[in-house]
Formats: sequence, structure tokens, C-alpha cells
Amino acid sequence: MGHFMGGHNSIIYATQHAQELAALILVDTDAAYPEAAVQFLRKLGEKPAKEFDSFVEAISRFQLLPRETYISTEKLRYLASFAFAERPDGKWTAKLDRKTLFREPIDGRPFLAQITSPTLIVRAQHSPLLSHDKINRLVSNLPHGRWIEVKDTYHRVMLDNPEGLVQAAREFLATVTF
Repeated sequence: MGHFMGGHNSIIYATQHAQELAALILVDTDAAYPEAAVQFLRKLGEKPAKEFDSFVEAISRFQLLPRETYISTEKLRYLASFAFAERPDGKWTAKLDRKTLFREPIDGRPFLAQITSPTLIVRAQHSPLLSHDKINRLVSNLPHGRWIEVKDTYHRVMLDNPEGLVQAAREFLATVTF
């Protein structure tokens, strides 16, 4: 199972190692990695990490990108509490290795037919990435592909409606022969 960038990586892996997969679940993921997204991430990665004077300040300034979400402020702050580390100088900064934001755009669309395992694409109800037309095109290129939409979700399905995502995954995996 992969979400967004992890899903894109899963697609590329699956095109080269299809025989090793029993099933693939992609969560709000497109097979193409748009150049605009690559440039945005590169600019973000080139910026120095923000520094905060305290753990409380770091958590209070934490934001998701994209920002739209159904997750409660309380849960978002809890999630943020794992995202920062204190440096030796006492400042707080994100644990994220900014070098991971540098990516080369790989368009997986021409290789989708090579993914022979059953594949489920989970679409967020309010997905900024996958229109119904786009997801139908993706699925039509997957030999054993299907899709489902999880209600009450923006891009981060696993945060907005974890129960809905688990239910979708369980129902799909129940149809897969291992």
C-alpha cells in the first residue's frame, strides 16, 4: 500500500517486480508525477528548515500540504508531536530529510499494463489529484484494476477517514488469492 509519493514509488516498483506482488493498493495516487509537483517539492527542499524556539511553537505551526483535511486539530497536533526534533542548540526543527523532496518525474502510465497483480486505487472523495475521468483511465490500463472512493476525505485518506480506508483495503484483500 502506498499513498501519493509512496504510491507512485509502488507503481514503479510494481512495473518492474510484478511477479513479487500478490496485490497493490494505491491511495490517492496518480501514475504520472507532474513536473509542477516536482518543481514545487524541489523549491520546498531547497529552503532551509524552519527553526522554532520551543516544542510548543513547532507543534502550533505544523501544517499539512495540501492543507484541506477533516482531521481534528487535537489529532493534528498529536501527529505533529512526532515530526520535530530538538537540535543541540535548543532550537526545534522538522525531522524530515529535505533531500527526500528532490524527485525525478517518472510517468508510470505507459507501464501500467505490466502490473499483473490485483490493484485497488483508493480515491479521496475530495481528491485534488484524481478526477473520476483520470481514475477511470488509470484503472482501464491496469489488467486487474479497480477503484473505490472513500467518503469524507481529502488527500490524506488515512487521516481523514482511517476506518473507511481499512474497510476498503479489507474488502479488496478478501478477494485476493494469496
